[in-house]
Amino acid sequence: MSAQNYKPYVKNYTKQVYKADNQNWSISADKQGILYFANNKGLLEFDGSNWFLNEMPGKAGLRSVYAQEDNKIYVGGYEEFGYWQINNRGEKKYISLSDTLSTNDCHNDEIWKIEKFGGDIYFQSFSTVFVYNGNKIKILEPESAVVF
Repeated sequence: MSAQNYKPYVKNYTKQVYKADNQNWSISADKQGILYFANNKGLLEFDGSNWFLNEMPGKAGLRSVYAQEDNKIYVGGYEEFGYWQINNRGEKKYISLSDTLSTNDCHNDEIWKIEKFGGDIYFQSFSTVFVYNGNKIKILEPESAVVF
């Protein structure tokens, strides 16, 4: 078979199968190959066979996910960002970072992108970038909108 005729196998999963909302905004894979999706119903997880939904406090929807760190899955949504901490038994607990800010710092912001750079985690909305160094959050306010 030549490479030109190769068609990869693609399987479509419906929301009835993964039991969450039909909108998945972002995807990230951890070092073990587990896929994480920022879904309107929360953090959706797929291990290759099974789907799991990790609901956010207050049933908040998510727009972004970053799962490249050991034992942490960073997530962001409307006026909310933080991470899911995974313990040695595989259990997850959500830690909000936006709760550590004043009410106005994240007001009406939606976190659309999460990246790691220079050891820091960057949570990006259209008007603000929140930089988390593992201990504290620094707020960057660009002069114009940050698209991507």
